[in-house]
Amino acid sequence: MRMRKISSIICAAVLAASMLAGCAGGNTPSETSASDKAQVNSFKCEWKGVDITPGKDCKAAIEALGDGYKYFSGADCAYEGMNSVYDYTDVTLYAYTEKDGADELISIVEVKGADLKTPEGVGNGDSPDKIKEVYGAPAVENKGGLLYKSDKMELSFFVKDGKVTSMTYSLVRGE
Repeated sequence: MRMRKISSIICAAVLAASMLAGCAGGNTPSETSASDKAQVNSFKCEWKGVDITPGKDCKAAIEALGDGYKYFSGADCAYEGMNSVYDYTDVTLYAYTEKDGADELISIVEVKGADLKTPEGVGNGDSPDKIKEVYGAPAVENKGGLLYKSDKMELSFFVKDGKVTSMTYSLVRGE
């Protein structure tokens, strides 16, 4: 009986640990060494003349961009606070509030619109070669895309059939 109880406790602990690891997946900070930083010092993201760069005030961005989005929110499973998603047709803004709930900041910007480009002129439909001409050698490259790192920001270009299909700006939190 005692062995069965110990086995149950161990199983519960393993299950709890795996659930926590799954919840934090993709939200944990990544380490950036000097050798994998992109040649660009920082990344900026604008849409409709509004600065939506991760780390900026989300409320101000939403007020400037207006209605026309789908909204979702929930508790952040990796940090204390809340997550919100503002899903427009061409862009999705992911935002977070710290545990005090004071400011809602943009954490991720997913660029889906075909006509949208980075301030440096790279956008959906461009080739990986054009991205490398503009940004230099990526920190990570594979057949699915290219990743650039700069300070507390990452810029990802997702590639399918040799063309960019979407871009994501991400704030690296927790360092």
